[in-house]
Amino acid sequence: MKNKQIEYLCASIDDDVVKADRQLMPVYTNFYNLAEQRAIENFLSKTDNVTYKKTGGYDQAERCIFCLYSIFIDYNSFECSPIKVLVLKWDGRYYQVTHRDVLGAILGLGIKREVIGDIIIEDDIAYVFVIESIAPFIIQNLMKIGSTSVVVTCCEIDEVEIKGPNIKSINAVIPSLRLDCITGVGFNMSRTKSIAMIKAGNVMVNWKVCTKPAFNIEPGDIITIRGKGRIRYRDMARKTKKGKLVIELDRYV
Repeated sequence: MKNKQIEYLCASIDDDVVKADRQLMPVYTNFYNLAEQRAIENFLSKTDNVTYKKTGGYDQAERCIFCLYSIFIDYNSFECSPIKVLVLKWDGRYYQVTHRDVLGAILGLGIKREVIGDIIIEDDIAYVFVIESIAPFIIQNLMKIGSTSVVVTCCEIDEVEIKGPNIKSINAVIPSLRLDCITGVGFNMSRTKSIAMIKAGNVMVNWKVCTKPAFNIEPGDIITIRGKGRIRYRDMARKTKKGKLVIELDRYV
């Protein structure tokens, strides 16, 4: 994340911290991606009177909300997650719906990304984690995903069983955090082939097509290649004596 983005993010969280401290009540944030979570946790580590818990609604969730609360209250006595799960169903015999299709249809309703958590697709069903307040609007207005008719219902997070993705951890040594470098080691391909796929528009970063091999990847970024799956850049572990980077990746298998 850029310095200005971190500054604005921390300013928003600071407002929530002040509110939680003064009102002695839990304050819930919107959803944040992994890079934003890292910045928030770093900021919160410097606060004295307020602590936090975070959740995305299921184990291994990538996008999470924070519950900020004063150290002088018993959090469990107030515990009430504002996350709901929307279950989207369509006729899988005729249509194939992707994560990008679901997200695009929801954002097309004029909804902001920060109130939407993870989207898990299993066969002809999608589980969409959302902030409770926006759930009725989506249920009322989301009739189709592209040309596909969908039926939307709302569940509590304990009413659905989400397996989550199977993840393989990868450690690799690369010269820089360029997209082509990380894509090469993450998908076990040469850097030349990685560059070709990026320039051909086959690579997405956080579900947006990126055609720049030199694009700088940040912690928490998700890289997807059509037909090959996706990886997540977790973080840099250390630098070697020769200045190369030892990085940690998650490969979704």
